[in-house]
Amino acid sequence: MNVSTKYLFIFILIFSGQYSISQYSLGGGITAMSGFDDSPTFVGVNGFYEAPRNELQTFFIRAGLFLPKRFFDETNVEAIDFDNPPTPFVKTVDLQRRTTLITLDGGNRMYLYNTYDAGLALYGGINLKGLLATYSERLGEYDETLYQPSDGVMPRSTSLLLSFGGNIGVKYQLPYRGALVFDIGLDLIRRMHDPAFILGNEIAPLSYTINIGYRFDWF
Repeated sequence: MNVSTKYLFIFILIFSGQYSISQYSLGGGITAMSGFDDSPTFVGVNGFYEAPRNELQTFFIRAGLFLPKRFFDETNVEAIDFDNPPTPFVKTVDLQRRTTLITLDGGNRMYLYNTYDAGLALYGGINLKGLLATYSERLGEYDETLYQPSDGVMPRSTSLLLSFGGNIGVKYQLPYRGALVFDIGLDLIRRMHDPAFILGNEIAPLSYTINIGYRFDWF
């Protein structure tokens, strides 16, 4: 069982309970995630499933796939042969850092002012989120027979993070079996396995997520 499947199974056990399977919704849209510091903003797409427990409470699962973030820097490479070194002995090359991010979150929602499938309504709730991030480094071109990285190159690594948070949003039910949705979430993120120290660098421990999309309803 892979990591994503394990998280999906955990979320279903914790949050699903008993809800009607005669009505459900599928949707998707655009999502953005950033922190309250100088960490970068990840932009991507999301897809979600939502099912009502009753007219005012629902259970949802949402997956997010983000565009890779690339960071460009410089580093040094130095001569391999100290006895007969090339010129220059040390030279500067480009360094590219790349981070990819996939998220999976789920939880409960409570609708206010109106119901899940009628008119304009506010909603909010709490959720758990798993974050799977991959980090890699790549050097620019240089003669590998003469030079080697001075500080080495970090091997490709995968980080697993877990967050607890909440979200608030608004939805507007359209006349033709669907709704426009918009929500903002706040996440307190902790590392479970993070060899590249992505948390605190590319991803802030206190982050927020903005989602906008369309929900298709089936009855």
